[in-house]
Amino acid sequence: MPPLVVVRPASVKDINEVLSVYTASFVPMLLNYHPSVDPSAFEELRLREMWQQLLSVEDCDVFLASFGDSVAEAAVAVMALHATPGSDSIELAKLFVVPEHQSAGIGREMTNVAIEHARSSGFSRVHLWTWEISHQSRRLYESLGFVLTEEIGVSGYPGIPLEADVTLRYEQEVN
Repeated sequence: MPPLVVVRPASVKDINEVLSVYTASFVPMLLNYHPSVDPSAFEELRLREMWQQLLSVEDCDVFLASFGDSVAEAAVAVMALHATPGSDSIELAKLFVVPEHQSAGIGREMTNVAIEHARSSGFSRVHLWTWEISHQSRRLYESLGFVLTEEIGVSGYPGIPLEADVTLRYEQEVN
């Protein structure tokens, strides 16, 4: 039986735990996909400011996931959902699982929480962007019923050449 994954809302007081998960997962993933990127562009102060804003704004909900049935357990994933102003859509803006716990069903559980949160909050759709080269993420979202749209974008992270920074939009109806 797989371990119990507990997902809980995060608040500003959880900033250190959010940062711990994010830096443990995002920077290695970034360097895996884009090895020429200078990781110093993603120093903690800059990331702290980004997450403090996400944790503070009214139209964004941040969640942490851990194993076990206690909030004292260390978080292994973080997710941010951002309401799209004037739209019936909510964006799954960030979803990161620490590398040693990937492929354990946590991303799937977090995405299901995002879908249910959207539904219970009155949104009709969930959308997200993921790198074209992120095959693992794309497989996850497609297995959960997300459909690739025709929209193509770029992440805009510093140091990634535009030709390698292709992002794809996925969406799912939830009502």
